[in-house]
Amino acid sequence: PGGAEGESPTLQGVVYNEMKGVYSSADMLHYRMISRALNPDNCYRFDSGGDPQYIPRELSQERLVSFYKTHYHPGRAVFWFYGDGDIDEQAAWLAGKLAGYERPVEALEFDSKEKYMQPLRDLTGQPPHRVTFDYDPKMPDFDSKSQVSVSWLLNDGRLTADDRIRYAVFDSLMLGRTSSPLARKLLDSGLGKSLAIGSGTQDDLRQAIFSVGLKDVKADDEEKIGELVTRSLQEIRDAGVDALDVQAAVNSVEFKLREFNTGRLPRGVAWFLTVAPESLYNGSNHDVSEVMRFEAPLRRLKDDLAAGKPVFEDIIDGVLKNKHRVTVVTSPEEGKGERLRQREKELMEEVRQEGGEELADQTKRMMAWQSSEDTPEDIGRIPMLRKADMPREENEIHSD
Repeated sequence: PGGAEGESPTLQGVVYNEMKGVYSSADMLHYRMISRALNPDNCYRFDSGGDPQYIPRELSQERLVSFYKTHYHPGRAVFWFYGDGDIDEQAAWLAGKLAGYERPVEALEFDSKEKYMQPLRDLTGQPPHRVTFDYDPKMPDFDSKSQVSVSWLLNDGRLTADDRIRYAVFDSLMLGRTSSPLARKLLDSGLGKSLAIGSGTQDDLRQAIFSVGLKDVKADDEEKIGELVTRSLQEIRDAGVDALDVQAAVNSVEFKLREFNTGRLPRGVAWFLTVAPESLYNGSNHDVSEVMRFEAPLRRLKDDLAAGKPVFEDIIDGVLKNKHRVTVVTSPEEGKGERLRQREKELMEEVRQEGGEELADQTKRMMAWQSSEDTPEDIGRIPMLRKADMPREENEIHSD
């Protein structure tokens, strides 16, 4: 809370304001709700940036510091070295950095394996998971802005390298282009104008997600999307997938794997992000570098396809039989934005009534601290790049 002296307190905060912006975006809200609906009882139901409705009421400084000390302890970190460095020297350097820390007494599990790896639950009997977002009623086509997705968790055991390759090709085959079979059936239905946010497969979590749906759906058509998705998948499965489409999808995925275009992201960081899920979920019992070696699983996929095996028809069968499925409907609610703003005002009034003078004093002291100049001692603690730290020889760049 902030505010000038004599004024009513106001809510301020960099992360708080950022997350308010995120939660005012229909696409971002819809994307987050898919994960929350599919994972109602593990850590994926939470938002790493925080839900702005709960930040002011539930996030105290004490809870933040406690969480930081527990979860951001070096003993819970994964360290990654990339390049041709000497591993013994790197390990010695790292040991020196960690020397002042004690190993956590109790290992912090992502979620208990028994709980997380239990057979997928039947969510199909539940009503669609519905969320609403702020919407300007003055905009045209007020009844045409819902977004509907049908989503599944794909695996209840370890996600293998073969799984990742096949799901990637399945994604490209079904949704890679507007002419792809599943995308075409959904778009040709006339029930929406474009594919929903997050349509496709996501395999960087412990359990992969397959999601598909439509944007700009009229309120009267929301209930039709779930049936459209499952019917379209069944029709594709019954007709079989076109061999040329399959080959194009395989070629597209293979090209991306071989090119490994990381854009502006350094390759070392990109490799780390590739192996991080494997390290987090299977690192103690498995070679995490397996996800970097795609040749063998890609060859096995090509061999199965050459042998006439119904690889992608089998994936569709698995999806249609999978009961861990949710339908997420994100629809506009007129006046919700004003209600949220009113709720924020009421919260600030409660804060003022409960401890207005103390809050004002804390804010005044914080602002004075923020505007004070750093002491020479504090400035001296900032690491500086010295001339001796600079290499005397240039790196050779080989272009042949």
